Amino acid sequence: NAMFTLSDAQTEITAYGSTKSTSSWYVGKTYGEIWGYRTDRLYQKSDFVYNGDEIVQVWAKDGKYVADFVPGEPSPVAGAKQMNKLSDPKGIYQDYFQSGNYRFGPGDPKFKDLNGDGKISDADKEYCGSGIPSLEANFNLSASYKGFDFSAVIGSAWNYKLYNGNKYFYEGMNSKSNMLKSTLDAWTPQNTNTNVPRAVYQDPNGNMKESDRFLENGDFVRLRQVQLGYTLPKSLLQSMHIDKLRFYVSGENLFTITGYDGIDPEFSRSSVLNTGIDNLIYPFTRSFTVGAQLTF
Repeated sequence: NAMFTLSDAQTEITAYGSTKSTSSWYVGKTYGEIWGYRTDRLYQKSDFVYNGDEIVQVWAKDGKYVADFVPGEPSPVAGAKQMNKLSDPKGIYQDYFQSGNYRFGPGDPKFKDLNGDGKISDADKEYCGSGIPSLEANFNLSASYKGFDFSAVIGSAWNYKLYNGNKYFYEGMNSKSNMLKSTLDAWTPQNTNTNVPRAVYQDPNGNMKESDRFLENGDFVRLRQVQLGYTLPKSLLQSMHIDKLRFYVSGENLFTITGYDGIDPEFSRSSVLNTGIDNLIYPFTRSFTVGAQLTF
């Protein structure tokens, strides 16, 4: 026997706030929506103007060049920030993210100006995908022959995105805690062919802003359960006044086929608000069971 099921659902919020991010609610949102910035690539040394070994400094505001930086002199425009000079005269300065005394430079992500206003801001966030699958398909298989029985459940989900919050925390290199092995491939002047930004303590440039940098395809196929059993013939049980005796062995979550880089694409969510966000959530476990069913 075989049974096949399909499912799809959407829930829309009709009354709430207006802030759009990876984990906020707002009017018109459907559960699972993921919003964020779009990344272009990592800045390279060729994106900046150098004077010898030092990058030339300028004042910039709202994404635009304001004036050359002169040591000891204040900015000619209120609110302008000291930044590394871009080699492209039409380049957009990411002053919106820059904080403290740190400067955007080679190895930092270059975010896209999606609305075309010449600066990078919250207005450049866009819908990046949904954490709710467009399609869920499950197969239930069962068969029996001369006392043996077999059953299996195969589950799958398709066309949805996952925000890898674990990679956000453990590839961000913004603290003194242990990080993922992938951070060994972080950008350096000797390692420029990478998509992992340079290591910067406490992330003063906003490299960890919610973006498609941490967004991945969540499609998977999983063998949820498989069970093999054998029921002894009644002729062997009559003398023991036993109606039925069945032995079985089963396994759950035996394997998963997925391109998702996290621990589990089908993690248990803490709330619908966090649908699609994999953030320190315990994965489903693999288990094996050996048992017997006895009926008198």
